[in-house]
Amino acid sequence: MKNKAYIVYYLLMTFLILFSSSANVYAEEEIEQVKPRLRLNYFKHMDDKSELVANAYFKKDGEKLFCTGAEVLLFTSSKSDKEYSNTTVGEDGYARFNFNSDELSSFKDSSERYSFYVLLKESELFKERSDQLTITDAELKMEFLSEDSVKTLKVKLESFNADSGRILPVYRKPLKVFVERAFSPYPVGGDFNYSNEDGVVEITFPNDIFGDENGIITVIAKLDEDDDFGTIIAKSNIDWGLPYTDYVHTEKALLIGSSREAPNIIFFGIILTVALVWGYLIYIFYNIFRIKSLGKKVV
Repeated sequence: MKNKAYIVYYLLMTFLILFSSSANVYAEEEIEQVKPRLRLNYFKHMDDKSELVANAYFKKDGEKLFCTGAEVLLFTSSKSDKEYSNTTVGEDGYARFNFNSDELSSFKDSSERYSFYVLLKESELFKERSDQLTITDAELKMEFLSEDSVKTLKVKLESFNADSGRILPVYRKPLKVFVERAFSPYPVGGDFNYSNEDGVVEITFPNDIFGDENGIITVIAKLDEDDDFGTIIAKSNIDWGLPYTDYVHTEKALLIGSSREAPNIIFFGIILTVALVWGYLIYIFYNIFRIKSLGKKVV
């Protein structure tokens, strides 16, 4: 009996030890650090605002997941420098740093370029990860010209050249032009407009774009995610649009209102649709009446 008791005791202890070990291994696997990825983008708005955006994420089973809550540090040029600022990754996977022109000067190096060093701090969930971005400062300007009924928009891209010490036009860069809308910007002038030797893109502006009640529209010029200059955005308001009130009262665009204002094709279309529906109903009721009459005669 004692031998059986010892055997049961040893089996029970062995089971507990194995279970405890497997639980510890599982717990270690649960808190295993993941290796995040960092992607930096620089945005310059021509109203004296700039933004550095760090996208922090990792891949698990082929799915892209965000490093939400991770702490992100910003340095002027390298980790050895004094920490400039810090923030955390939001639920959208982005950490954002905002600057005005005075604050941005802290990141300027001897070649008049901006250098950013970003560090995702190590934690229980994430391993340390860093990335560096160097950007050349540039200016995006818009000029509006109007002659007779022809409206022309000139967008010019310029940048400081360290070798010559002068501001020079930037050649062969894709510039995009949009009109601001409530949901998404409306593209103007085609998808591919490259700056010429003078750094200029020239677009003939359409005359059929609607603005507010005074015809005011917001025009956006953009250099998008360039390796040298980042993203540069310029905005300007101008009265090149058609007044919105004209659009509301245009006969072709008006789908509701009095019968006097409605287009004739819509008016007659509604009458024809109603007539067809009533004709079909009358036909159905007529056939039901005939079937009942025939049934009574048979009986």
